[in-house]
Amino acid sequence: VAGCSKNTDPAPEGGKDAPPAVRSQPADDRLQKALTGAWRLDQAALQKDPAIAKLPEEAKSKALAVLRELMKGTRMQFGADGTLQMTFGKRTQTGSYKIVGAKAGVLTLESTTGSGPSQKVETITAKIDGDRLQITGPDGKSLDLVREGSAADTQSLAPAATPTSAAATPTSAAPAAAAPASAPAPAAD
Repeated sequence: VAGCSKNTDPAPEGGKDAPPAVRSQPADDRLQKALTGAWRLDQAALQKDPAIAKLPEEAKSKALAVLRELMKGTRMQFGADGTLQMTFGKRTQTGSYKIVGAKAGVLTLESTTGSGPSQKVETITAKIDGDRLQITGPDGKSLDLVREGSAADTQSLAPAATPTSAAATPTSAAPAAAAPASAPAPAAD
């Protein structure tokens, strides 16, 4: 996940730091099916971010407009075959993932992107609630997504209930503190 730290250290065998046991085949199949598909940024969730929510109304409208523009291309595709494609703006990364555990409705995934010296292996969590998915990286930053084509996706793409004049004219006057703590930094081109 963009903005998440690299984690390539192998966990010790056994003990409390050992990776979660891999689930049985039927559980893996059910979890894989729930995760499989295309997910896009939940635009509506941006409004609920604590950093955005505490802003005055005018600043909130401007900050939301800027964030929506910056993050409008954010998308993740989980293939049934373990393939992973992540798009942030104009940048796309491909790789793979595997479910390495599940507890209390939260999946633990190991994602791998890149190859050779630029290979990146991360342990992330995925919480699925119907057509909503929250991905959390090892640094604790989360990204809220909705399943493409679902009712939640349609609601996420609906215009926000903010004044149209402020939302339609994003400016650089939006405070730097307006970037939500839960959103990863946009990838550089």
